[in-house]
Amino acid sequence: MCVNLVSGGYPGRYPTGLPIEGVERAEAVDGVRVLFGDGWGLVRASNTQPVLVARCEGRAPEALERICRLVREAVLAAGVGDFCWEF
Repeated sequence: MCVNLVSGGYPGRYPTGLPIEGVERAEAVDGVRVLFGDGWGLVRASNTQPVLVARCEGRAPEALERICRLVREAVLAAGVGDFCWEF
């Protein structure tokens, strides 16, 4: 199961180094991919639009819900603005 988010854009700079709990590993090749034992979350700039794109995947519905919550909290803490997940 996977969900996506699209934010209204990113005209300014945002804080970096914000913690996400329970992370096993993080990669910063194309945006930031946060790897958990039971799924992952990704936040990156769109290649075709002036928006941020986030995707989450979990092995079980509970994992997906937790990962989406953690990624959303990190994005909001960075000051990007509120958004809704599209399922």
